[in-house]
Amino acid sequence: MVSLLNRRRTAIEWVALFLLSLGLVALLVVTRVADRADNLVYDALSRAVPRPASNALVIVAIDNASLTQIGRWPWSRSVHAQALERLAEARPRAVLYDILFVEPAPGDDARLADAMAKARPVFLPLLLQAPGANGASFDEKLPVPPLAKAMAGAGQVIARPDDDGVVRRARIETVIGMRCWQHLALVTAHALTGTATTPCGRGPAEGLVPYAGPAGRYPTVPFSAVLKGEVPAELLAGKIVLVGASASGLGDQYATPMQSRRDLMSGVEFQANLLDALLGTGLRTEAGTAWTLVYSFVPLVILWIGFLYLPPRSNLLLAALLLSLLVLFSGWLLIEHALWIRPAPAIIVMALFLPIWGWRRLAAASRYFVTELNRLREEPGILGMAAPSVAAADRLELQMNLLRDAVRQVRELKHFIEQSQASLPDATLVTDARGIIALANDRAQQFWEHYALRRAQGSLPPLLQALRPHITDGLAEFDALIDSMGDGTATEQECEIDLVDGGAYLLRIKPCFDVDGSFSFGIVRLTDISELRATARQRDTMLQFLTHDMRSPQTSILALLANANETDIAGDLSWRIAGHARQTLDLAEEFVQIARAEAADYEMELLDLRDVAVEAADQLWAQAQARGMKILLEADKDELLVRGNASLLARAVANLVSNAVKYGEADGEVRIRTSVDDAGRAICTVEDDGRGMSPEQVARLFERFSRFVPANAEEAGIGLGLVLVRTVAAGHGGVIECASEPGKGSRFTLRLPRAES
Repeated sequence: MVSLLNRRRTAIEWVALFLLSLGLVALLVVTRVADRADNLVYDALSRAVPRPASNALVIVAIDNASLTQIGRWPWSRSVHAQALERLAEARPRAVLYDILFVEPAPGDDARLADAMAKARPVFLPLLLQAPGANGASFDEKLPVPPLAKAMAGAGQVIARPDDDGVVRRARIETVIGMRCWQHLALVTAHALTGTATTPCGRGPAEGLVPYAGPAGRYPTVPFSAVLKGEVPAELLAGKIVLVGASASGLGDQYATPMQSRRDLMSGVEFQANLLDALLGTGLRTEAGTAWTLVYSFVPLVILWIGFLYLPPRSNLLLAALLLSLLVLFSGWLLIEHALWIRPAPAIIVMALFLPIWGWRRLAAASRYFVTELNRLREEPGILGMAAPSVAAADRLELQMNLLRDAVRQVRELKHFIEQSQASLPDATLVTDARGIIALANDRAQQFWEHYALRRAQGSLPPLLQALRPHITDGLAEFDALIDSMGDGTATEQECEIDLVDGGAYLLRIKPCFDVDGSFSFGIVRLTDISELRATARQRDTMLQFLTHDMRSPQTSILALLANANETDIAGDLSWRIAGHARQTLDLAEEFVQIARAEAADYEMELLDLRDVAVEAADQLWAQAQARGMKILLEADKDELLVRGNASLLARAVANLVSNAVKYGEADGEVRIRTSVDDAGRAICTVEDDGRGMSPEQVARLFERFSRFVPANAEEAGIGLGLVLVRTVAAGHGGVIECASEPGKGSRFTLRLPRAES
């Protein structure tokens, strides 16, 4: 009976979800909600196999260099006339002049018209604005009459991006009311190929542009070079020349599927792509709604049939295969047949319903598990069960039957839990959803008997209330813990407790939930942190001693020496006392910095490692000059971003540079380089040309108080600088490495993880 009910429930759910998935696909196709996802697929396919660019087109770009040489925009039409005259000398096949000439320029229009006649055929854009002025549905402005007579044709140059700002389509026909305008590229293509112009409104109004690639695929020459006659006639002879603006801030700039939105394509190059496509294979078309529905339904039906007959792993493989075929077949149609059919609706629905179906099957198994476990819970004492039957209607039902054998292990698991809890070093309690103590180890019993004079049993909130007067940190969290334990909605909380005998504890509760999200039981731990507190106090005392008690007398000694007369203290003795005082101050400072570096709470920020290297070089410049040394800094041009503590990283790099200056040869060089290693980590390398070190010295280089006296022994350190560097590197997730040979200098390399900008 149970098996029959399970099969019937499965069939009902299968039919309901199958129909729901078909309806969702139809909704996505009709409403085009998934267009952004389709655009991502289309862009990737277009970039993967771009159309080859024709060598029959040449772009004359009004670029920044031309503006610099000719002057500010707009230029007089005599300049354009002179350029067209130059182009006419090269005898191009046609000229598409993507500049509006809708306002009269007396005196210059006639010359420009004569130049157009020499370079004929010349095609010009018209200005179309909708809505028009004074309530008109549109405004149309043709080139001025002299130019309109000389031109071979005119057309609109409207480019409308998709919702994401990317221009994928070209509107080759624009209809407003009873009027229709063809695109300038379409007018030019019809004229050059000699084909009859399709009556406006009868052909496709728009199509997908098959770009030849990102910006820069067509031969381009500056306008100024054409004007000066610097462009060889062979480059322009017999070619279709497109003249237009590419200078930043001057002409239209479009985002295309072939590149990122930061790398835009100029309007004239968009015209070149469109004209090239119209002269070649034509624009790409998009499949209609009916074909898209069929294309989406077929793989979905196959997947749902697989749900009925295949095991879960095979269903996953089938889904992956169908998703791959959807993308590959769409790409094949797009590249080979210039037909774009949208795969995203089917992909989205398949990706959505695959886990939904798996979830429903798991839910069926969960129902069975709950039933069996409830039977176990109702049995008093020993959790026993009769041998299960292995007969089953399907694979899932077989797994359910086999579960009965596994349930017999619950008793051993319970014993294991009790023994494990008893061996925990912390006082640990386990409560049920009502806050009643279910398990308590020996340490928990000892704690409550000592501090609350009662055993750890019964309700937990009254036991916790006895600790409330001793809360030192996290009182609000403690009160929230008491409230949540009382109403069965426990949340994870922690607080610190200081007891009268000097003991310190960290109280934590970890709530655990059922599969339905309801609170099931909680684990309460009391961790003894007395030794940690004592260690922290000792550390604070040491830091206070170093930062004030130890440094203050040394600062006073230096001040007295600075104000003393030569007769008070001998010069040599004064110099030695000052040196020892400064060394003591340096020692205290190094200890403080190491303590900061060993702290876990770094204040991290986004840094450029190149700036850190420059700061270190600046700090040690005077010291290097005193020894006649040069500090050479080599850095990448690009940012080298890391996330870290600015002062600690600067101190670490400065320590490396300081050691290079101390241990390097007088009048030598210290080289600082920042770059990226093969693993993609940011590195800062400091290299000197000093006497180097032996392998034994390198092995103990990063130990505390390890130092090697240089030639100028008065500058010897205290042996903590490299310890600080190693600590800072580890705290930032990096490493410090040293490579050195006797007589060949030393090279220290700091490697840090890179950060995203």
